[in-house]
Amino acid sequence: MFFLLLLTLAVGKSVKNAIELNNEYPAQYLTKFGVDLGTGKWEIKAKLVKGIKSYKKDVHYDVPLLLFRDSDWDPSIFQCKNHEKAATTLLRLPADGTWSEVFTGTLGEVEEPHIWFFVLADCERQLGETSKLRIELNIKSGDESELPVEMKGMKRIYTIVCILFTLLLGRNIHRLYKHFNQEEEVEAIIVMLNIAVVCEFISMIFYIFHITAYESNGKGVAAFEFFGSSGNFISDFIMIFLLLLVAQGWSITFRDFPSPEVYISVMIILGFLHFILSAIEMSFSDAYYLFSNYDGLLGWLIFVSRIIMLIWLYWNLSDILDRVPPNTNLFLRRFALASAAYILALPVLIFIAQALPPYKRQKFIVGSNILLQGLAMFLLSWLFTSKNQFYKISVVSASILPGMKKHDY
Repeated sequence: MFFLLLLTLAVGKSVKNAIELNNEYPAQYLTKFGVDLGTGKWEIKAKLVKGIKSYKKDVHYDVPLLLFRDSDWDPSIFQCKNHEKAATTLLRLPADGTWSEVFTGTLGEVEEPHIWFFVLADCERQLGETSKLRIELNIKSGDESELPVEMKGMKRIYTIVCILFTLLLGRNIHRLYKHFNQEEEVEAIIVMLNIAVVCEFISMIFYIFHITAYESNGKGVAAFEFFGSSGNFISDFIMIFLLLLVAQGWSITFRDFPSPEVYISVMIILGFLHFILSAIEMSFSDAYYLFSNYDGLLGWLIFVSRIIMLIWLYWNLSDILDRVPPNTNLFLRRFALASAAYILALPVLIFIAQALPPYKRQKFIVGSNILLQGLAMFLLSWLFTSKNQFYKISVVSASILPGMKKHDY
């Protein structure tokens, strides 16, 4: 079910949709699109599926297509207000239910990019009390690009971080191999960390593929976006799960992997939370009242959940500080700092983004979050693979992998 949800919600600016206009909602939002400097272009056609039809020759309805710049956007337009702020184009809609001709228009931006909102309205109720229309809308940015302005530059960011993650993976794998040759075992904590890094790396590769396809067809490839989202979902889940387990003392005050009563409950809670947040992000990615995917409800849920995670992590760390030798304090302080950077990166960026112009918010949040979480992963990798840090203060927990030997203490 989740797979199908992600496949059907792939972002695109080639919009094919059916909308309903009625007395309560005489205007309906179609989509939004970030237009870069220059002249953006759009084209649309529509047909009447349900409403007052007439099969007489040359009978048509003039239905307004309203285009709002983000600075003038107000959700109350659904009540047929503030239409004087919109650029208006009349669509000549055939009354017999056939497709209209293709109408085209431009969106000019000279000073800075903007997000434009597309609305179809029947405030005069000429189509009847309840009508249903099918529309096909295509939009291009100001430089003839298929990408909305908020997605531009993201491929470059993903590519740079992929290179950094390649170096990080190479370093970690070398450390794992070296430790295995010396100790004849593989530390579960390092394995989990590297799995998270690999999943994030794969996620970015698929996002690069998705954006590359988007540049050519205006829709991308749903499967690429699905695997990109899935990789990020799994990576974030593993990382937070790992941080919370270490904060409870795993590998520091006890060597064995936590009992199922501990980690299964944590996994269920984290898994459910991540699923809900991902579903909300995908479902409301094109919502009319959001300038970025992280505005509104999703932003607040992320903020509250991450604060709770951080409080719980620090509460557990403070508890084990009383039970560990003094030489552990430096490692735990650094671990707490890296963990806080990973957990708080996204909510802090969401908060900062509110001060930015709407078209910059999505790119700022996503791009900066990738960089900050990548940095946090690097710091954690350094902590857990450094002979002067983790190995000297840990109890070096017995590996959960089969066939590995235990330490003698």
